[in-house]
Amino acid sequence: MSRKDLMERVVAIAAAAGRAIVQVQNGGVLGVETKGDASPVTLADKAAHVILERELAQLLSGVPVLSEESGQTEREMLAVAMQAPRYWLVDPLDGTKDFLSGSGEYAVNVALMEDGKPVLGVVAAPVAKKVYAASLGEGAWLSAEGIAGASRLRVRSRGAGAVGPVFLISRNHAKDEAATVRDAWPAASFRAVGSSLKYCAVASAEADAHVRRGETSLWDIAAPQLVLEEAGGVILRFDGAPLAYRTGSLRNPGFVAAGDVALAREVATRFSRGAGSRP
Repeated sequence: MSRKDLMERVVAIAAAAGRAIVQVQNGGVLGVETKGDASPVTLADKAAHVILERELAQLLSGVPVLSEESGQTEREMLAVAMQAPRYWLVDPLDGTKDFLSGSGEYAVNVALMEDGKPVLGVVAAPVAKKVYAASLGEGAWLSAEGIAGASRLRVRSRGAGAVGPVFLISRNHAKDEAATVRDAWPAASFRAVGSSLKYCAVASAEADAHVRRGETSLWDIAAPQLVLEEAGGVILRFDGAPLAYRTGSLRNPGFVAAGDVALAREVATRFSRGAGSRP
């Protein structure tokens, strides 16, 4: 199967999972439970997982599916991430808290990993009826339901010295990132956005950067990372290194995502020091 055909199939599968989430939400019975890590899980998470696990397993025979809602132990999931030459990395409902709040800012994340790196990424935004997709070395695109074709995504380069950059902060996981950013860039403006849609907003030039001080799971970032990087952006840890997926952990450290490499490096430097002095 060609990469183009594979991409089209994955886009369709992610969109179907998104429709299942919306159906649960419209039905009004969410079935909220609390997982061992104190995070919520709903019937929508589970419905999307069933579709993704079934369809992706059929799409590429023998390629395992590592999903947040698989029910596997952390040790079992880590074995896949560390050892499988090729696997699907999936978050059936990224932004469950956004789903529960009714903000609509949740997404379906699907990444195909090869040798520990994302080579295909799809982020479906069910409420907005948009799908962001990327293929390693081939670019990133945005398609919208009811609109023929897909538009190419390109970041907006502002540079580290830009006046008034737009930073996105997490709607549910902010850890004083805005205070550190504002100290360095007094003219910066902020928008709260949920789930992996933050990285897609940077990729589509709606904002300049997002800073995440707390940890994230591998399935939160792989697909949107590829979308952003194929659009010309970058994600860097605060030590300046790129994110990696074979570190012996299912968690990522803090990082900055930006459309401009110079801006990303400047933000990473300031957060690595714990506070920002004005440029």
